[in-house]
Amino acid sequence: MEIRNVEFEVRIADEQTRSVSGLAVPYGQTINIGGFQERVERGAFDTTQSVPLLWGHDHKEIPIGKVTALRDTEAGLEIDAQLNETTRGKDAYIALKNGDVNKFSIGFLPVESRNEDDVIVRTKATLKEVSVVNFPAYEQASVTSVREADTKDKENKNMTDNVNDYSAEIGDVRDAVADLSRKFDRINEADNSHAALDQYRTGGEFLKGLHEGEDTAREIFTRDFATSTDADNIRPSWMNKNLKLVEKQRIVKGLFDSAPLPQARNSVEYPFVKAQTGTVGVQAAEGDNLNYLKLEIDTGTALVKTYGGYSSLSRQAIERSDVNYLDAVLRFQTVAYANATEAAVQAALLAASGVNSVELGGANNAAHTAAQYIEAIVAAQAAIEDNSTLGLTADFILVARDVATKLALIVDTTGRPIFAVNNDGANTFGTLPLNGKLAGVINGLPMVVGKNLTSGTIIVAAREALVTLESPGAPFRLQDENVVNLTKDFSLYGYMAIETPDVKAITKIVDAS
Repeated sequence: MEIRNVEFEVRIADEQTRSVSGLAVPYGQTINIGGFQERVERGAFDTTQSVPLLWGHDHKEIPIGKVTALRDTEAGLEIDAQLNETTRGKDAYIALKNGDVNKFSIGFLPVESRNEDDVIVRTKATLKEVSVVNFPAYEQASVTSVREADTKDKENKNMTDNVNDYSAEIGDVRDAVADLSRKFDRINEADNSHAALDQYRTGGEFLKGLHEGEDTAREIFTRDFATSTDADNIRPSWMNKNLKLVEKQRIVKGLFDSAPLPQARNSVEYPFVKAQTGTVGVQAAEGDNLNYLKLEIDTGTALVKTYGGYSSLSRQAIERSDVNYLDAVLRFQTVAYANATEAAVQAALLAASGVNSVELGGANNAAHTAAQYIEAIVAAQAAIEDNSTLGLTADFILVARDVATKLALIVDTTGRPIFAVNNDGANTFGTLPLNGKLAGVINGLPMVVGKNLTSGTIIVAAREALVTLESPGAPFRLQDENVVNLTKDFSLYGYMAIETPDVKAITKIVDAS
């Protein structure tokens, strides 16, 4: 799905009626995007359809409003939208009123296009949604309008005035149409886009090109590679490689659910069941009262934290060193970011793992048997099934390295491993294929070894018990230059929050010996 961002102005007329109007897509301007040119033609969008108004392209949340009107004008596609009387709708209104957000972004699917003098002209496209956003791909954008209107007549008059404003400012709008290269006709035109993005084979080559002021490097640096649902298809290869390196380091984070971090938030609130009284039962007789089930719902708060760091490189090092030196700096920063965010997830998991606990049986200082491990894991699964407030079931077992070693070395009276290695053993309770992070399957649950976990850690958990919300595309963000001492500071950072909506879907197995 394609993403476009346009800046708009906020003017409040009536705080009782929340309406948003503005120019969503400008028409007729040819724009050069990373090696190919493109423009959107008037009439490309169907103005009879109805689409939701979202916050930051967050399709998992309830819309903050709906688009009530679409108009095809000389300037571009104009929209009217109504904000909902919900918490998210009110939050969006306050952000608009205060000027914290001032941009539109649309999501659409290209349908028809033509090639005109090496310019891709979009003639038909399907509008999927319109979003209020804070950080577009391009910072410069023309101002349309966002207002709250008293009456329909006033809306029409203001929109007429705005069209005149658009005529004067349309050049700037068109120059700043947000990220027109998002997945456009990947089959036919993607070669040109990818050729430009893949001009730099490594992150080191990119840093050197950025330092030297190369246009392609600057275009990559200012581009938003996070908002497209097909972002992997339009990021530079070296960036995808480093993002995969990030995920490879984050074993525990990858076991749990994740979602994009909402924009313009310092914290994220989420509901959880604090207490339950009563139960659901069968109605004794027609007309009788149903069983009373009281649920006490509380709100948890996940703080949005910044994770990152920077490295100062001298101008001499940048200009004279081999690009492998710069690539090594970028790789180290990437791994450091991954380790820091992984440690944060592990800390949140351990903090939430004390509600359910199961003891690992056995005598003091005695080696545990396979049966004792399996008994504890089965009990941990049952604790989740019986106590989870969201009706979750266990999805995996997480163990420290020392526990995985102990399980792999458990043998029977003949000296043969109790657990099969690569599925070729006998007298087995499960399988332990020694082929990476997956250390085995016990009682139907995959067992995964986490790095840097405290010795003796055994946790059985449901995937949805913990959720990480991270800024898309992190940690590729920022660089700054200090002209005074001839250094350039290259930093990588990202924002992340961690929710634990169901701590009773996490069971810790404690060694009682």
